[in-house]
Amino acid sequence: MTDFLLTASQAALCILQQGVQSLAGVTLPHSTTPTANISEAIAQAKKLLDWQETDTIQRLNSVFDRIHLEKSSKTQSQYWIPGAIADQNPSTPYPQKDKTKSSDIELQRFQAEIKPILEEIRLQDWQNLSYLMMLLEKYGSFVSLGQSDVALIDLVRAAAAIAAALTRDPQAQQLCLVSGGLSGIQNFIYTISSDGALKSLRARSFYLELVTEEIVHQLLTQLQLPRTNLIYAGGVSLYLLAPTSQVKQTIHELQEKFNRWLLEEFQGKVFLSLDQVLFPIEQINQPSFAEYWEAVIKKIAKQKSRKFAAQISKALEIRPSFEPCRVCHRDDVKINNIGRCPTCDHMFNLGGWLPKTQAMLRSTTKPSINERIELEIDANTVYYALFENVEVALHQVKEQETVLLINDWQLSYYQHKQTIPLLLANYYADKEAEVFMQAEEFAEAAQGIKRVGYLRMDVDRLGQIFAQGLGKHHSFPRLAGLSRQMSYFFKVYLNSLARDRSLPEQAQKRSDEPRPNLLFI
Repeated sequence: MTDFLLTASQAALCILQQGVQSLAGVTLPHSTTPTANISEAIAQAKKLLDWQETDTIQRLNSVFDRIHLEKSSKTQSQYWIPGAIADQNPSTPYPQKDKTKSSDIELQRFQAEIKPILEEIRLQDWQNLSYLMMLLEKYGSFVSLGQSDVALIDLVRAAAAIAAALTRDPQAQQLCLVSGGLSGIQNFIYTISSDGALKSLRARSFYLELVTEEIVHQLLTQLQLPRTNLIYAGGVSLYLLAPTSQVKQTIHELQEKFNRWLLEEFQGKVFLSLDQVLFPIEQINQPSFAEYWEAVIKKIAKQKSRKFAAQISKALEIRPSFEPCRVCHRDDVKINNIGRCPTCDHMFNLGGWLPKTQAMLRSTTKPSINERIELEIDANTVYYALFENVEVALHQVKEQETVLLINDWQLSYYQHKQTIPLLLANYYADKEAEVFMQAEEFAEAAQGIKRVGYLRMDVDRLGQIFAQGLGKHHSFPRLAGLSRQMSYFFKVYLNSLARDRSLPEQAQKRSDEPRPNLLFI
């Protein structure tokens, strides 16, 4: 670990420890004593976010009540019931109408339940960023600290990101907002035709999520920042907070590297946009921060209109032509004896592995198991080994390797220092058999006409919601909270809506029967 990454991680660790102590309501043992430089960065971060030493845990009001895209006097007052996220398969929570008395009782009950758990944290866990981040996410997602509509986890992670970015220069007047995303995903995912299409579609969608995760990993590594500085990564988009020094050159080089690989791997169907904006540090908790968020989005949009401009000579090279792949129709690589190119063959196999996958191990050395994803980027291969069992994955992990756990909040699994969660909407038919039903099987199981139904959904005006929806309440922690809630809905709560019908009380159900014939792509 480099010196700067070490100090940045220590600053983030101290902030997380303070967040846990606020959650517990007491001073816990083993607290890290920061150096003067780190202490200054921490103090500055807390000051910017108006985090007071006297702040105590309170109920959390819904940040969605702050969103107004039209002029309206209509206001709501809803709050979240204090509670922990379940270890696996959490059900969909819903905000409740304002009942101050009952919410106070619920808060007291919650604090009484978690206090013994927090007081028993081991020394090695107290020094573990992965563990403390998951602990705060698990127990701090439905309570607030100071600001009533900002979750504890979002306030603490925002403060940790700022402190980590400031450790190089605690007196810095500017910070950097980095944004990126993959474009062309519709073209990559949906332009296929073959038997086993559903399996391939699901695998292709997951594969792009994993590519985004790899971009995040390499960005944080090269910028020497801890995981706390990732604001959001999902839906093939990412945002992170960084210091200003050397960021522009770093992201330019990384973008060039990935786009050379994407051009070769997918014939230019998928493109990585990556850019940054500098902003005055005092604006981070102000409504004016929205201007910089919107500015970096516009930069990304401009790049998307000039895809592969830096690789144009490579794109125009004359290449040999072969028989087209029966799945994606590319003709620049040889196909196998069943008519699939290497990429489509790998996607089909990956679609078969995914139902059983509970964890992945990221490594730069080739794993001994066959079930793996290989990303060969600029002659450097990164391997993601797929595991059906979390304990087996954790048992095999080595120093500097990362374990990704799919939809898992079990704290004991995060005691390895390089363990991170990976959220995934992974509901599918016949979960017990751990197989994907094919389209023809869906059609055969249908009531009435033997056809398959496809439903595609999107969020209207999502860009406006993030850029303008919060109005005068726009701030870095609230943006982080909105991003986290969106990820939870599309990657976690949809699973519970399909599985156990965890609908709000006022919702009308067509049927209480199980939903076996449903697959999320």
